[in-house]
Amino acid sequence: MSAVAVVLAGGLSRRYGSDKLTADVDGQTLLDRAIGGLHDDREVIIVGPARALTSGGHEPGTSTSSVRVGHEPPWSDPVRVRFVPDDHPDGGPAAAMITGLRAALDSTAELILVLPGDAPGAGIAAEKLAAELARRPESPGLLAVDRSGRDQPLQLALRRPAAEHLVRASEPDGAQGRSARRLVATLDLPRLELDRAATWDIDTARQHRAWVLRDGAAVRAVRQLLEERAPTAVILIGGDRDQVDALADAVELAGDARPTADAADVDGWFTRSLHVPPPHRSATLRIGVGPGPVPDGVELVVS
Repeated sequence: MSAVAVVLAGGLSRRYGSDKLTADVDGQTLLDRAIGGLHDDREVIIVGPARALTSGGHEPGTSTSSVRVGHEPPWSDPVRVRFVPDDHPDGGPAAAMITGLRAALDSTAELILVLPGDAPGAGIAAEKLAAELARRPESPGLLAVDRSGRDQPLQLALRRPAAEHLVRASEPDGAQGRSARRLVATLDLPRLELDRAATWDIDTARQHRAWVLRDGAAVRAVRQLLEERAPTAVILIGGDRDQVDALADAVELAGDARPTADAADVDGWFTRSLHVPPPHRSATLRIGVGPGPVPDGVELVVS
């Protein structure tokens, strides 16, 4: 089945503070990392301003042409990439998605993948959706949901009729200023649950930090403690709220535990609990979190 991937790469990155899609993630730009998990033969339509991609081959200003872009792993072969300006640059993600779907429908593609450009695992997630949809020939498409059951309306695999439906449903304003969740809900798509890393997006420096930490020494140490002690829960305690939150999020990204809401301030210390799945062999484990050496910049004290 011929396929096109629509990558949403607009927005102003207000919460991040600079253009997040050019931020370094695993040695690539975030945008490169997001689309890096796509199969090599996918045509890629990026909705948003043209940006230089990590491995070169594209120069800003060629936004309406197809370009061949060579990438470092995980891209082993060149991929066709086309930048398309957003019809409604301030219209929100639903409008950007419609812009991309219209461009994709100009091709003969029978499968259209939609993914956010600010999610490092989005390309891999898109291919999981595509593979599952191939096993469901009667389904018009699939909608990703995260581990908490929350819909991810910007992570879709759509057969051509479903994409055409969304474009029609967006009229007359092209979904400008409208909710992507409500727009996608008109399809009533079946869901596919994906792991946290597949749906993790980077809107803030803290979320970026959590992604960096997920494979680091601090998270490995916490995971080892979880395996050895199997506590009923873990409480992270530290003087830096962002550091505590980033470490908790990173542990969740590694797949071992689910954190509660953001860190709470208790007498000048910030605490955050991690719920650990059974079986349990010990009581709650408390871990102090403080500044430490590179590369993680985190030191743990277990009590």
